Amino acid sequence: MGINSAYGLNIPENLIPMESVTIYLSAVIVLMDQFYEDKKIIIGDSRLHLVPGTEPIKKTGAVYAAINLLPQVYQADIAAKYYFPLITDIVIPDTDNKELFRIPISMSPKPGYPFPYETTLLNGQVKDAQTNLPITSGTVTAQGLNINTQTQIDPFGRFVLFFNSVISQIINNQIEINLTVSSPAYITETQTVELIPEKSVFTQVYLNKNNNNSDEEPDSSEENNNPAEII
Repeated sequence: MGINSAYGLNIPENLIPMESVTIYLSAVIVLMDQFYEDKKIIIGDSRLHLVPGTEPIKKTGAVYAAINLLPQVYQADIAAKYYFPLITDIVIPDTDNKELFRIPISMSPKPGYPFPYETTLLNGQVKDAQTNLPITSGTVTAQGLNINTQTQIDPFGRFVLFFNSVISQIINNQIEINLTVSSPAYITETQTVELIPEKSVFTQVYLNKNNNNSDEEPDSSEENNNPAEII
């Protein structure tokens, strides 16, 4: 059993001191879903750890309450089922106002996220051009008409980009974007991909190692010009 606070939080009894002390909520940290433009909380379970500080009290899978935090900068280490891990700073201001302080944090969907049906998506995988093995870290950026979005490569070389606002821009049922893929120790690759409205398109990207001792860059044109597939 626990004690319910004014904010509807069930505080475990082992966190309630026997002596009379003041307990106040320093902040409520809310994990928001980037796909829904941070208008909804994330789906699925999550974990949040603050450094320095005690573990926040968890209210739901996406809302955390932090108690009696000193005014300073804290590092939040966050993991969630359908989202990329995130390490970010949160600031508790130096103020005598003990009113509830809400901190929204935006979480980016990763491959495997259950996107709604008919979402315009670009899925892909990034591989080493020589070994054909997945490249396990890096960034993917899509740019086009009123489009500038970025995501990460997951440990399996996969990535997914979603496009919520491009339907009105699509001409003749298609829109072209420039896809730029970069990873440490590799040569950055840019290629053109055509999006299909309300469909998921797949593309494969091959990167060549960045050999600083070589005067010539390897010719990757044949391998990197792979047409995108509709899935």
